[in-house]
Amino acid sequence: MKMAGAKAMVGMLLFVVVCVLIAISTATDFWSTFGPIEGEHFSVGLWRSCAYTNGEKVCQAFTEHLRAFMYGARACMVLSCILALVALVCTALIFIAERTKLRMVAVGIMYAGTGLLVLVGTAWFASVYSKDAKRAGVDFSFGYSIILGWVSVPFAIVSGLLIVSQAYFGSQQRYTTLP
Repeated sequence: MKMAGAKAMVGMLLFVVVCVLIAISTATDFWSTFGPIEGEHFSVGLWRSCAYTNGEKVCQAFTEHLRAFMYGARACMVLSCILALVALVCTALIFIAERTKLRMVAVGIMYAGTGLLVLVGTAWFASVYSKDAKRAGVDFSFGYSIILGWVSVPFAIVSGLLIVSQAYFGSQQRYTTLP
């Protein structure tokens, strides 16, 4: 396997890791944690909040009356998941159809775009939520869900750069199977 092919494979495998991180981040309830307040610990996600008392977990879904930042963070994260799936399909098509520079660059842009959507969603949530919590006097910390989102951002951008560098500096051979 040539070095350029190795860069592309590393980029693609790294993006699979990004997809897993984004899916976990979007689906879980630990974007923020705080407590104890009257003996209870709390966690907040994009879709619901949970209270933990004496080992029991009680969650309540967010159904209405959400602030704009929650809708914005949700939209960015869901769009990033959709773009990630489209990027994975396009990546598979690169191995099936003829690989061209334009297709490789398009996939690289989708990889990086996924990361940028996650960055906007997590930064928006973190900025507004931290201001609100400080105003309310609540001592909180960011949970593993948002941290996984943050970790996925540089991975997505690096994977996109690896794919684009493959397009411009890699060999022009056509892959029919994974190298």
